Amino acid sequence: MKNLRPITTAHHQSASQSAQALTTITIAATLSLIGLATASSAQAFQVKFEPVLDTNTLIPGQNKKFESFSVPSLRSGNVVFQGSDTIPSFRNDYRVDPNKTTVYELRNGKVIAVPSPGATIPSGKPEDVISKFGQFINSTPGSSGSSVVFATRDNVGTVPSGKQTVTGLYRVTNGTPRTIARNGWTASKGERFTDFGCLSSDTVGCNRGLAFNSFDVNGSSVAFGATTITAQKAKNRGIFLWKGGVGIQPIADEKTPIPGGTGSFLFGDLQESPIGVSGDRVLFRNITANPGQTVQNGVYLRDNGRLSVLANLNTTAPNSDRKFSQFGALAIGGETILIAGKYEKPIAGGVETTSGLYQFSNGALNPIQTKTVSGFSGQEFRQDTSFESICIADGLIAYVLVDNFASRSNPRIERSLYVKYKNSSPQLVVGKDTTFPDGPISNFDVGKDYCSSNQLVISVNIPTSKVYKITLSD
Repeated sequence: MKNLRPITTAHHQSASQSAQALTTITIAATLSLIGLATASSAQAFQVKFEPVLDTNTLIPGQNKKFESFSVPSLRSGNVVFQGSDTIPSFRNDYRVDPNKTTVYELRNGKVIAVPSPGATIPSGKPEDVISKFGQFINSTPGSSGSSVVFATRDNVGTVPSGKQTVTGLYRVTNGTPRTIARNGWTASKGERFTDFGCLSSDTVGCNRGLAFNSFDVNGSSVAFGATTITAQKAKNRGIFLWKGGVGIQPIADEKTPIPGGTGSFLFGDLQESPIGVSGDRVLFRNITANPGQTVQNGVYLRDNGRLSVLANLNTTAPNSDRKFSQFGALAIGGETILIAGKYEKPIAGGVETTSGLYQFSNGALNPIQTKTVSGFSGQEFRQDTSFESICIADGLIAYVLVDNFASRSNPRIERSLYVKYKNSSPQLVVGKDTTFPDGPISNFDVGKDYCSSNQLVISVNIPTSKVYKITLSD
């Protein structure tokens, strides 16, 4: 990755917020194409970094300062994030302790809890074990337009006799929370919701919050994964669409025939299955290995009530004679559909793996960016590459290229943020060699909806935690 460098110009300026000095820096992002393939010629654009939150920022309602930030998103130009007064040992700790972490929004220079930890949970029941949002474990928040959406689970542990656990999906608009779905509500066909992207037996995954990422929000539409149960206590898992004024519609479940395949879907790990939504269109990935069935891995679209396959293991990768071996991240925004996939090719003494980000258009996949790495039998050093955290906005595509280097002597993960802005080719905006005004970063993180038409937001460690807003211009 040493060939990928942003070029820093001499332009600097300063700003202030909450009595702290903030610095912005403008860079012209350029991309060296050595080792990477892109879909169009390079065209530089200007990038401005502006820190908006740091460890001098006070936590609202507490006489404490933030020590760490994670998974920031953008909502109408405001920054939505998770924050804590402790420094987690690994990224998923952000979803564990509701007394130290909640969802916040930086709105007009003021940090506000979304919703207030003392706010009453809507659609509550007398038998619920909790009644306030502050008693929840919150998920990674999603945001769109005027709304913030997040999934939740109570943090009680052992539920007292006569009480029931609480888990749900909630939408906060203009400070007012409402329930999208919660356990006990009717899902479809007489089944009721029990969990949202999580099997109740999966205590480790549920308690760490890994289960709460299977949803996507776009305007008044929210698509989400959930576990349901029948009157006979049989479990089912599926994907649903909620629309304001319409309610909940089933998209697909374990009884749905697989288009372009055999048998029915098996949503074994919803927390691992990305979901995208745009209006009434729902995009999702499924890995199926039902007993007696061939393993099937594909990307599917529900549009106008019809379910279709966009790509699966029978699909030949563009510019290759090889078929895809797996699919990963995905996203949909308007008419734009993006899919991450991989395929392999045998070479002397090993295998060559190509990872790519592809745009689905007119029934075909077109590469936006690909990267090929080679592995050899008995080799101590291995590299795996994937495209993750895809974000689509008007005239902008952003994604994270992850390089995982497996080595006994120097194991490491390198993450690089690329942006395709207007008519440009993908440009490296943040990588291991990027130097911010405060120094080089050790890591960065992004949320569900971290981009808009000309802005992005990330959290970084330099070495303390900060949140930066990134503005793009021609």
